Amino acid sequence: MTSPSQIRALAAKHDVDLDLGKEYRVYQAMAWSPAGKTFSANGAHCYALEAHGYYTTPDWNVSLTDLRELIKYGFEDCDVVDCDVCKQETV
Repeated sequence: MTSPSQIRALAAKHDVDLDLGKEYRVYQAMAWSPAGKTFSANGAHCYALEAHGYYTTPDWNVSLTDLRELIKYGFEDCDVVDCDVCKQETV
C-alpha cells in the first residue's frame, strides 16, 4: 500500500513540490513543477494529481501512478515573460 511519504520521496527526487493534505474535509494532491519549469504534460506549473476519495482517505496508489506519469512526460522551461509563479519561486 502506498503512503504519502512515498509520493513525497518521488516528487523530491525530481524537484517537484507537493501539497498533500485535507482542507474542509476534501483531500488534495497538488504537484508544482521545479523552479523555472512547467510540466510538459499540461504546460502549467501546477497539476492536480488523481486521488479518488475526496471525502475519505485517498487512494494514494492512484496518486503515485499519476505522479509517475506526469514526471515521465518531463519538464519544459517556462517561456512566460514576467511569470507570476516563477517570480514567487525566487522570493
